[in-house]
Amino acid sequence: MAGGAVLIVLAAGLYFALAAGSGAFFGALLMALGLFLTVQTAEEATARSGNVTCGVREVESKVLESSGEGSISKTVYRYTLDCPGGYPAEITEGHQLAKKGGELRISYDPARRVSPTVEGDSSPWGSAAAAVFLLVVATALAARRGTDAHETSERKSTRA
Repeated sequence: MAGGAVLIVLAAGLYFALAAGSGAFFGALLMALGLFLTVQTAEEATARSGNVTCGVREVESKVLESSGEGSISKTVYRYTLDCPGGYPAEITEGHQLAKKGGELRISYDPARRVSPTVEGDSSPWGSAAAAVFLLVVATALAARRGTDAHETSERKSTRA
C-alpha cells in the first residue's frame, strides 16, 4: 500500500506540473483522491473466500471529532474477536454490529492480502462511482486548461 501511495503522489505531482495554472492544483488533488478511491475499490472488490463465525469478546467505542465550526463526530467500534484458528483477532467498523458476547459472521482472505470485513458488508460500487466522478472532473480540468492555453496563444498571435 505504501508503494501505491507514493505512485499516486508522484502522479499528482506530474499532473500539477503538466497542467499548470489555477486548475492544476485542484485537478491534481481530485486526481489523487480518485486514485486513492480506486485503490479502495480494489480492496473492497477483492474476494474474501474464508467465512467464519466469531464470538465478540470485547467492544470498544471511540468518538472521533473534527475541529472547526459545525464539527462532526463519528463513533468507531473496535471488536475483539474469538475466531476459530485465531484469525481475524479484531475488526473495526463505523457502526455497532454486536454487543459483547454476541457473534459476527466475518469474511476474510486466507492469504491475508486484504482486511477482513463483516460478511456481505463490502460493496465496491460506492467507491467506484466516486472514483470515476473525481477522475472525470480532474480530466475536465486538465482539458479546460489546455483549451485556455490554446485560446491565449491564438489571441497573442492575432495581435501580432
